[in-house]
Amino acid sequence: MESSVALKGNDFVIIGTDSSVKNSYLVLKREEDKFYNINNKVVFTYLGDQGDAFRTSSFINEKLIYEEIQNNVEITPKVTANVIQKTLYDNLRSHPKNCYFLVGGLSQDGPELYSVDLYGSLHENDFMAVGISTYFCYGVLDKEYHKNITKEDGIKIIQKCFYVLKQRCSVDISNIEIKIVSKEGVETINKVL
Repeated sequence: MESSVALKGNDFVIIGTDSSVKNSYLVLKREEDKFYNINNKVVFTYLGDQGDAFRTSSFINEKLIYEEIQNNVEITPKVTANVIQKTLYDNLRSHPKNCYFLVGGLSQDGPELYSVDLYGSLHENDFMAVGISTYFCYGVLDKEYHKNITKEDGIKIIQKCFYVLKQRCSVDISNIEIKIVSKEGVETINKVL
């Protein structure tokens, strides 16, 4: 019952996620940082089963650090998304993980936004919603999003998605965390709904 929503503009990516950890109808934690800042150009967020998602995210973070140091690989959003995809796909038959990821950031080609689902399926798009937000937020994103969106309008759209979730969904969403990746680096906004 967790949610993440993301979009990209001409020179930035915005990812928002709720800060609570839930299991079925129980709220286990209200203030959880579900983001990993790989560097000042790449972030990813996770949701799903807390044990699977947290441990898989920690493993992926360490694997990316290893690849950067050992093999001199530049960590971009595409590299990060592919490492996540391969990790989930390799574990699909033996140890399936119940977690979803949104990866965003800047590369030499501009802003990139990816999602990876629990089956290791990798998608790139201009905006995405993962979790319970897929049922409520795509209407808002379809209506409000355009290619030349500004950062301020992007933040408003992400917040609007979470307000819609708060109104329409029985799950308590009280805190959201928003990360903005731009040329200036990674900016964090914490918002209480």
